Amino acid sequence: MIEPRWFQPRGLGSGLTFADAYANASEVNLRYWLEDRVVEAMSQGDAEIVRQALTDMGKASTGVRFLSDSLQDQVASAAMTRTLIRLGAKRSGLSPVLVDSISQEYAQKMHRSISKKEMSRLMSELIERFCAEIRERRRSRLSPAVRRAADYMEVNLSKSMTTAEIAQAAGEERQRFVRQFRRETGMTVKEYLADRRCAVAAQLLLDSEASVQDIAAFVGYPDNNYFSKVFKTCLGVPPQTYRNTHGKAGPSL
Repeated sequence: MIEPRWFQPRGLGSGLTFADAYANASEVNLRYWLEDRVVEAMSQGDAEIVRQALTDMGKASTGVRFLSDSLQDQVASAAMTRTLIRLGAKRSGLSPVLVDSISQEYAQKMHRSISKKEMSRLMSELIERFCAEIRERRRSRLSPAVRRAADYMEVNLSKSMTTAEIAQAAGEERQRFVRQFRRETGMTVKEYLADRRCAVAAQLLLDSEASVQDIAAFVGYPDNNYFSKVFKTCLGVPPQTYRNTHGKAGPSL
C-alpha cells in the first residue's frame, strides 16, 4: 500500500512542529473567516462590505511570509482575491460564462498594471462591475410593485419617508406590501432604505470632500449622530473611520 505523502511547509524539518510554523492559529482562522465574508458579501452584491473585508484581510495578512510588496507578489495576491470575488459572484446566481468573462477581462488588465495603486483601482472596478450585474439580476426578478418602491426610495434618499408612503408609491396596501417586500428582497423596508443610504454615503465619503454632516443630510439623516449609528450598523465602522481607512487608493489586495 502506498503511504500518503503530506505537504510539508518549507523549513519544516525534524524538531519543528506544525504549531511552530503556525504559532498563532487565531490569525489563520481570522483570514479564512474574512475570505468567507468576502464571498458572502459579493454573493449579496454588497460592494462596501466586500471592500471592508478585503481591507481587513490585508491587515490580517501582513505576517504571511510568501507575500511582499513586490509587484510580482501583488499580482499573485490580486489573483487570489479575484478567485474569492468570482466565487461570490457565481454564488449570487450570475452565469458562469459571464463571471468568467468579466474575471478574465480584469485579470489581463491587472497583469499589465505597473503599480499596486493601479491594481487596487482595477480591483475596485471589478467589485463594482460584479455588484452592478448582481443588483441588475436581482432587480429583474422583483415584482413591478417592489421595483416601483425601490425606484421611489432611490430617487428620494434625501427625503424623510414612511413605509406607508413607500407602499403608496408602489400602489399597494401597506401590510401586503411589507410582506411582499421582505419576501422578495430579504430585508424590511427600513433595512433596505438604510442599506441604500449608507451605500451612497460610503461612496461620497471616498469620492468627495464633503463633511460627514453634509453627507448625512444628503442621504436623509439630518441627525449626524443617528447617521453615524446607522452607518456603523451597516458597514461596521463610523463614517469618519471608514473614510480614513479606505481613502482613495481602493481595498488592500
